[in-house]
Amino acid sequence: MALSCAGVAASHYGVTVPAIEAVISRPASAGGVGPMHIPAAWLAILGRVGFTPNKVIHDRCTNIEAGAWIMAFDQMQSGLKAPAPSAPPSPVLPASAQAIDRPDAVTPACIEGAARFYHLPVALFSAVLRTEGGTVGQIHRNSNGSYDMGPAQINSTWLPTLARSGITRSMVINNGCLNVSLGAWILAQAMTGADPHDPVQYWQHVGDYNSHTPKWNTKYARMVWNNLK
Repeated sequence: MALSCAGVAASHYGVTVPAIEAVISRPASAGGVGPMHIPAAWLAILGRVGFTPNKVIHDRCTNIEAGAWIMAFDQMQSGLKAPAPSAPPSPVLPASAQAIDRPDAVTPACIEGAARFYHLPVALFSAVLRTEGGTVGQIHRNSNGSYDMGPAQINSTWLPTLARSGITRSMVINNGCLNVSLGAWILAQAMTGADPHDPVQYWQHVGDYNSHTPKWNTKYARMVWNNLK
C-alpha cells in the first residue's frame, strides 16, 4: 500500500519514490504525524491548500501525498529568491526588452530578463504568464467593466499609472515584451514582503496578482502552483 501511494504521490508532485520511502523509513522516535512524520504545525497549512487535516492524520495514502507536497514545496522554495525590499516606483524596461528587434515579440529573453530585473523567480513568473494565457494584441473584457491586455493580461486600471511613465494603451496591447515587463513589475509589487518559508502567506501574495478577494486569490494561486509544477 505504502509503495503504491508513494508512487502516485511521487508522480503527482515531482519528487522521487526513494526520497519518500526514506522519510517513511525514519524511526518512530522522529515524531510527527503518520508515516511521513509530518510536523503538526503543517496541518493548518495543508488544510489551506486542499488537504483534509483529519485524513492527513488517519489515512496513510493522504498522509504520504501531503508529505510529498511538503517535499515538493521545499524543493521549489530552495530555488526561490526573495524579491527586492520594495518594487520600483515606476515601470522600467530591462535591457533585454529594450534590445529586441521586433517590438511585438515575446521571447524567452524577455521573460527571463523581466523576471531577473524585478527580482522574481523565473519559474514563478513563467507560471504566472502560463496562467494568464494571454497573447500579443489580445483584449479580454471583464464583467466589472475593466479589461485585460496582452500576454500578462495587464488590467486596464493600470493605464493611468502607466501613462505617467509615457506608456500608452496601444503599447501595452501590442508590444509583447513591454507587456511582459509590466507584468513582472506588477507581480514584484504583489510579492513585496512575501516569505517563501511561509507557504500560505507566500501564495496569498502570488494570488494578489489576480485578486485580493480570498475566493479568487486562492483559486488563482492554485492555478499558478499547478502551472509551476
